[in-house]
Amino acid sequence: GAMAMPMIEYLERFSLKAKINNTTNLDYSRRFLEPFLRGINVVYTPPQSFQSAPRVYRVNGLSRAPASSETFEHDGKKVTIASYFHSRNYPLKFPQLHCLNVGSSIKSILLPIELCSIEEGQALNRKDGATQVANMIKYAATS
Repeated sequence: GAMAMPMIEYLERFSLKAKINNTTNLDYSRRFLEPFLRGINVVYTPPQSFQSAPRVYRVNGLSRAPASSETFEHDGKKVTIASYFHSRNYPLKFPQLHCLNVGSSIKSILLPIELCSIEEGQALNRKDGATQVANMIKYAATS
């Protein structure tokens, strides 16, 4: 399959038209970012310390808060996404960015943007959804 483009780079090029650094705040761009992201498929590649395979998810939008303050239940405790990744030996490069919400209405799954990539050309050609998904799943399975 085509090379996947890191989600960070994709946002920089096509959406934000600006470099993302460790002060970038997505709150301001949320209004146009969410419609731009909704419905695209991303390949989430867990940090090596997780020892799990990449998976394809469909994006619903952004998390309510940045990874540094968005919390979830883990082992009965509330932890932030950033501290969870840190505890698993992966300090996020951009903890102040919001996460991609890829869960269902029942189960929310939030992925740090820096660990996601997008298949080249996918969102620029939104009509061709079905083949893209098939290719993407093939790509995620083989890479």
